[in-house]
Amino acid sequence: MPKKIETTGDLREMLCDAINQVADGTMQPETARNITKEAGRINDSLYAKAKEAKKTGLEVLPTQTKP
Repeated sequence: MPKKIETTGDLREMLCDAINQVADGTMQPETARNITKEAGRINDSLYAKAKEAKKTGLEVLPTQTKP
């Protein structure tokens, strides 16, 4: 099972892995394009949340896990 993506760092790592897999021929470029397309949507969503949080003074993502 693939690693669960929980942070933007995990997302960046997954994108770098996809790039490397295309480079070594273990992933089709079309698959990588689809991955980056979805990652872009996630990034856009996070940006929108951060922009709104800045306006309201709320945190975008919690700094610690809740019990």
